[in-house]
Amino acid sequence: MDSIRSKETSAFLEELGALHRQLAALPQDYDFDSPALLSHVLHFAAQPQRLRDYARTAIPARIAILHHSWTMTTQSLIDAFLTGMEHRNPHSILLAARAQLELYALVTTVIRVIKSNAGLHEDKFIDRVLAVDEALINATFGTRYPGAKEQASQLGMSRLRKPNEADMKLFDAINIITRIKKAAVGSDYPTLFQDYELLCEFVHPNWGTNTLLVVPSPFGEPFRRFSLTSPAPFEGALGLAVGPMYRGAQGIWSTTRKVEPPFGWSDLVQLVKHRTIDLPNRATRRAARRKLK
Repeated sequence: MDSIRSKETSAFLEELGALHRQLAALPQDYDFDSPALLSHVLHFAAQPQRLRDYARTAIPARIAILHHSWTMTTQSLIDAFLTGMEHRNPHSILLAARAQLELYALVTTVIRVIKSNAGLHEDKFIDRVLAVDEALINATFGTRYPGAKEQASQLGMSRLRKPNEADMKLFDAINIITRIKKAAVGSDYPTLFQDYELLCEFVHPNWGTNTLLVVPSPFGEPFRRFSLTSPAPFEGALGLAVGPMYRGAQGIWSTTRKVEPPFGWSDLVQLVKHRTIDLPNRATRRAARRKLK
């Protein structure tokens, strides 16, 4: 059956397998202490040193959490894709590829905010730290489920202040189509939106879904056959999905490995790539909390 695959499809599969092995070789668990769910940038706006301390502690901590979430989710999505291949399930690989592109779009747009606002120079420092902090908070806690905001508020969102209307608005997830269109502009993946739309056509209850399993009937014209035994539907889906799956996964891995805290980091927070972080001891963490209060 592999003989009907194109050389491009086979090459993408080989690269995807190599990336999966690379991710699977990393530590598979990560412990972290989450920063406040709210931004404290404006709270420290009149205290320059405390604002800089916040920028060098809370921001790197948020980036570390997202870095691990993004790379572990990518590994899990590749697992789903490869499991779909094992069972020759066209829907599994199409769904995994579409989810991977959604994650790629979020990562790309957030990393752009981080890079475009980086630097310790005084010019618009408060605005730049706020832009990064809010982008990270939205990327972490953004939701379309109304009950999630209520659950978050019950957990206690900050020890320094109560949430306001703007804070709660920040918990509204940005529409994924908006992120995808923005991510495609000026990126290494200019066909991102077109690939995403095509994948959606085959996982939404549209024409694509209704024809995905259709093959010629052995009874000849004018008959067609819905088939779960023919290799054609799976191989067709694989040809559509493997390129976007690899581009999205590799794009996330290569991007997140290079991201640096935009305002540096303090001795209390050591962000290290490849899913490792030097967690301060308990006494040091308590000192850090007191310093930021």
